[in-house]
Amino acid sequence: MASKDSTQRAQSADAVAGRRDRPWLLPYNCRLRNVISISLRNLSLHTSPSSRRRGQTIDDDAVPNTLVSPAKLVALREKKTLGHSRSSSDLRRVPEDGSYSDVESAKRDTGSPKRNRDSSHAHNVGNGTPRTPPRPSFAKLRRRSTLEWANASPQSRQERLEGLTADRMADAFFSLHAEGVQDPIYVSEVVEHTMNPTFRSIDLDLAAPGTTRLDELNMRVWVKSTKWDNWRQLLETSLKLRELQYLCKHLEDLDRPLPHNAIVFSLPDGVYTTFNSLAEYVPPPMAPLARANSTRRLHTSSFDALLRLSKLDDSIQDALATRKQLAAELEAILQENRTAMTERDRVAEAQDRLKTIEYAKKTVSKQLEKARMQQEEKRKVLAGRRDLMAADTKNNKLQGDDMRESRTEIPGRRHTLEQSKKDVQSQRRRICEDLQKVYPIQPIKNKALAFTIRDLPLPNSEEIDGSPPETIAAALGHVAHILQLLSFYLGTPLPYPVNPRSSTSTVYDPISLLPSEARKATTADGEKTLRTYPLFSRGVPRFRFEYALFLLNKDIQLMLDTGFGVRVLDIRHTLPNLKYLLYVATAGEGELPARKAGGIRGLMRGAGSESRAASSDSTSSALSGILWHGVRQDDGKGRGAASHPVNYDCKTASLPERDVEDWVWQKGTYAPSQAAQRRSGFRILFAQSTSGFARGVPTTLHNARVLEGLELPSCSLCSFQQTAGVFSSHALPKSRSGSNGSRLGLVFRTPQKKNCSMGLFAISYDFGTRSATALNLSYAFDLEQFGTLPSNALRTLIDQLMESRAQWGHPLFLPCIFLVAHAARVKSYINGTIGSEIAIVKDCVGVTRAGTSQKAFLTQTYAADEAKQPELFVDGRLQRQDAKRLTEKINDLSTSIIYAKRSPLWDTQVAKFLLGILGQDEEVQKSDEAASKMFKEMLEYVSNFSEGCLEEAESAEAQMKLQLEILYTSIAQDDGQTSARLAASAGRDSTSMKIIALITAAYLPGTFVATLLSMDMFKWQFPASDAATGINRASPDFWIYWAVTIPLTIVTISGWAIWWKFEKYRFDRDVRRTVDM
Repeated sequence: MASKDSTQRAQSADAVAGRRDRPWLLPYNCRLRNVISISLRNLSLHTSPSSRRRGQTIDDDAVPNTLVSPAKLVALREKKTLGHSRSSSDLRRVPEDGSYSDVESAKRDTGSPKRNRDSSHAHNVGNGTPRTPPRPSFAKLRRRSTLEWANASPQSRQERLEGLTADRMADAFFSLHAEGVQDPIYVSEVVEHTMNPTFRSIDLDLAAPGTTRLDELNMRVWVKSTKWDNWRQLLETSLKLRELQYLCKHLEDLDRPLPHNAIVFSLPDGVYTTFNSLAEYVPPPMAPLARANSTRRLHTSSFDALLRLSKLDDSIQDALATRKQLAAELEAILQENRTAMTERDRVAEAQDRLKTIEYAKKTVSKQLEKARMQQEEKRKVLAGRRDLMAADTKNNKLQGDDMRESRTEIPGRRHTLEQSKKDVQSQRRRICEDLQKVYPIQPIKNKALAFTIRDLPLPNSEEIDGSPPETIAAALGHVAHILQLLSFYLGTPLPYPVNPRSSTSTVYDPISLLPSEARKATTADGEKTLRTYPLFSRGVPRFRFEYALFLLNKDIQLMLDTGFGVRVLDIRHTLPNLKYLLYVATAGEGELPARKAGGIRGLMRGAGSESRAASSDSTSSALSGILWHGVRQDDGKGRGAASHPVNYDCKTASLPERDVEDWVWQKGTYAPSQAAQRRSGFRILFAQSTSGFARGVPTTLHNARVLEGLELPSCSLCSFQQTAGVFSSHALPKSRSGSNGSRLGLVFRTPQKKNCSMGLFAISYDFGTRSATALNLSYAFDLEQFGTLPSNALRTLIDQLMESRAQWGHPLFLPCIFLVAHAARVKSYINGTIGSEIAIVKDCVGVTRAGTSQKAFLTQTYAADEAKQPELFVDGRLQRQDAKRLTEKINDLSTSIIYAKRSPLWDTQVAKFLLGILGQDEEVQKSDEAASKMFKEMLEYVSNFSEGCLEEAESAEAQMKLQLEILYTSIAQDDGQTSARLAASAGRDSTSMKIIALITAAYLPGTFVATLLSMDMFKWQFPASDAATGINRASPDFWIYWAVTIPLTIVTISGWAIWWKFEKYRFDRDVRRTVDM
């Protein structure tokens, strides 16, 4: 009973599953409008005309679209049997060289026992004797063939996989065609590089109702592989949607294989496909038909509902027709106005393109302008570098000349150095001898190695507890003082500095810190306190005093070791080691020098002088200051509106380097009086660089306190290093003196040319107090002689300052005075020094006659050694040595002119720069109007004046170029004349040689004939009467000599003439050929 119930439940479950997985769409309703999407599975690019399987014959089962009958389906299901699965031990070998029959036999051997028995009987012979089994052929194990991928690398696996799939992957799309319609009714999108393309949902919104109702259509599948360049038609199938075979509800639930190039249709009730043969079709499970036991009547749609549905369909059709008509009308309107619309689109495109071109043009213009600016800047930088390199080359040349000239002085200086060393050593001996007298160290009687210093006993370190602490502290203070003085005089720094303060002296250890006190050093001051150890024992820890005594003895040891190379045996003997140090320091050859009379140089100049002489410490620079006590205004009126009397006071002083900081901060003797108010004044610090050529800044100006007190722009000293000339303005923070007014900073650096440069001039102006602080760093005022009297240049500048007292409070007063002084200095150099040198050069060249008004300059000597002025021509002949000297002179003068040209150009630019500040700065405009107007006129005049100086410099440069060209031309002409003289001399020599050759040719035949006739081969007989009488007469055969000589001479001279004419012709021909080439 139970088995019967379970069987019924299983049948009911199968029925439910069958109903759930069966199509609910009738074949009549399978129309194109119900097709949601189309897919393609198992894409194969190698299509064969025959669809039969390999190894099968062609019969009715393989015919496409064979009628499906129940008997056929049952037969197909019974034909398919399940095969036995093989284990790893049942795998057969794959024959490597076997025939196809072996392979087929291996395939037919399925491992069945019955078949094995049959095969064993087949191997028996008819008489029952077993047949010998054949030997196994060469084959490889199945497992070995399946393990090929196990040992392969990932790269080879990937390459093999890509190679296998490359032939199967392709780009695909399909098109649907209706009968009688030329164009496709639908074209899908392209799915790239796939084997199972799934296309998007089919959109038929724009299709006509007749198209959506189609159930027969043609489908064409197009593919393009990597092997093909063009699209190819893969499939063309005529579809009848009514005959589609249902597969399942969803494509993911498909549990059966699909053939190659299978077309899958997605409909609302599930997935359909079409098979080419019944062998490939497996019908879905069908639920058994259940008998309907219900007697309930089912109603269909009423006539009214069908009528409304028909009217609704008519309305829809009318709407579609109206939409089609409107679309046609709109298309007609668009076709009529296509030209206008096209032109409007072209205009818009042209405008857009024009804007793009304009934008690109502006961008390129900006880039071009930027590139030009960068190019110009680089050119200026390169020009500046060329100037620097030229100046440096010239300086190196000058320095090399100085070094070569000073070689003769080196022996004398070496002797002076040795003598100075001896004198220093003698003075050190004298000083140490004086220290021995000031602090006498005497031995204590009856005690070994016990000494006193100024009658104060100081035992050694191990016996120090036996003396009073006060005495020990005072004696150690004397020792510390001696060590400090010896370190200064001997030039040996102490590794552990001492601070001598009598009985409270201390010693500082900058190297180490005791471990017990290292944790207490939290700040710098605390660490310095912990590193300072007392040389007294009262009131301090004992270990600190002992460590201080050790450091003091270590100082004595190191001074003996480093200064004199003496080794100390025991550092605990303080006074013995110190006495030995003084003894070694006073040892030397000769007597001790006498002490020189001392004195204060500043007091030797007599009374009544308020200035102080330059100190001997000022070796690297000379400094000068002008202290101001300016306008005094107490009425509370605005600036420039004083009604009280104005008191002017200007003081000058020569500052040693040690007083510069006091002058900057106005301390000590440089402090202004309490009654004076610092209003409308100025102060200037003049400093001289360490060398006339090097751009060296005095050491004092590197002091942070000095720079802080001057309150100048931070780029002042940096601007001094720029030799090409710079100028700038700066807005400075409020002054530290408490003034609430704003401050203006100006920095000027004139171009580097010693003869006309004013160096650096930096100024900071306080609008609140109307006071200015300025710094001038140059080599123009010769501050070295200021100890006695200011130089002419400095005195002229001071006079200009004093003559313009009413304008002291103006912000641009000092810059304008500085600019005027520089312009005058440039004018003097160009018109004076350079003009005189040009006149001398022109007179020496002796060609140019213009500009003879400068003859007055020729009274100056040409060289420092008063040598004779060079003359290019003497008695019409060029002087080579003087020409060389003139060339060097012109080159040097041209270089000076090139450097001098930068100064007037700089003056013109600075004048325009100050005019801009005068016209744009609001604080400057609030100053005195009269002074502003005067400075404006002054700056305009300086600008025009400097332009004139620039033109004169350019004229001088052109004159030098002209003189140099004249000199080169003169040398070339002289060389040409010399060549002509040499050619003439060669011609004369050639003529002489011709004459000599002609004379020789004339005499040669006669000489030859005479020599020939005088030989023994000719016997000349004289008459007997002549021999008897002794009378010498000519032979009657003498005519033979002349008969032979004269024709032979004529022939020789004619041959020489012909040869000479031929050589001259050949020479002229060679010359013509050479010229033509």
